[in-house]
Amino acid sequence: MFRLKSGIKTAALITAFILSTGAIVSCGGQENNNSLPDSSSDTASDKKFVNSEKINEVLPGIVCWGDSLTSGPGGNAMSYPTALQNYIDDSISVMCPEAKELGISIPVVNMGVGGEDTNTILGRNGAVPFITSSAFTIPAEEKSVAIKFISENGNPVAPLIQGNAGMEFVTIGRVKGVISRSGNGYVFTRSEAGDPVQISKGTEIITAGSEPYREYIAVIFIGQNGGFTGYDELVEQQKAIINHQTKNKDKYIIIGLHTTTPSCREDLEGLMLEEYGDKYINLREYMSTDAMKNADLTPTQSDISAMEGGNVPPSLLSTDMLHFNSDGYEIIGKLVYDRMEQLGYFDVLKDLLTESD
Repeated sequence: MFRLKSGIKTAALITAFILSTGAIVSCGGQENNNSLPDSSSDTASDKKFVNSEKINEVLPGIVCWGDSLTSGPGGNAMSYPTALQNYIDDSISVMCPEAKELGISIPVVNMGVGGEDTNTILGRNGAVPFITSSAFTIPAEEKSVAIKFISENGNPVAPLIQGNAGMEFVTIGRVKGVISRSGNGYVFTRSEAGDPVQISKGTEIITAGSEPYREYIAVIFIGQNGGFTGYDELVEQQKAIINHQTKNKDKYIIIGLHTTTPSCREDLEGLMLEEYGDKYINLREYMSTDAMKNADLTPTQSDISAMEGGNVPPSLLSTDMLHFNSDGYEIIGKLVYDRMEQLGYFDVLKDLLTESD
């Protein structure tokens, strides 16, 4: 594994300070009694006091929605959300060596599941929810019952193929339970026995992932497995996830698709840039130009040939030549980290560093 070039900047370091409690805490490991130390004290300039509750209100976390390119196969336990978390944690430790002991962190949540198209991802997210496509009865006992469902937009969906992130449980008609794959279909099993419940066609399925992360900054990397009829529809789907957020709607990152050639992606990449500006990362372009140099990696002849054609160098890909390897995922994590810093997503936290109320 490598460490990418470029120093950690102060704007990114300030993202470090989030505690599960609302206490005002110093990096010296002491809880403040609502007053800063005497400015004449030798230690006054050495301590940073942070109201963690206020910081948590501003930036409770980062959530990464996507398919297997987000979940991270081929990375040997590395994914780009993991890399992003590592870079944030590194910046925390520089500013506050005691951060781990204090539980200070900005969580990065990996909501990637392999094999899913855009409609399925939006269903897990809740932006365009799953709905039942036929009526059925939830039995009184904790017994599995067949269930059929589609996207609210009428398109087919296929969750739980390679993971259950965001679908650890669901709620249907106020009944909490679990959807599982069974043969070529699905079954629902309620969590606790109760009265039988009639579920009508068109009932919304509320997923576990549809609510907890709506105040987080969203990183969206979808589309590799299809689910849209044109690029305009893909933009609508991305914006549906953005608009599903209740906070930080103006703070998000869109990661572009990295496969095929520049000529095949020209229209899509142009549309993404037009719609999102600097919030869009042209992953194919970056991987085929600056990625290896910035990561201090020496390209092979195969890498050079691929980059000359505008493609991702093989040295950054796993053996299937679609997913990334650990170096590739770490590059993406660093790219997202740097772009968020560049956009000033963490700047609002600067003023909170020395707050003492």
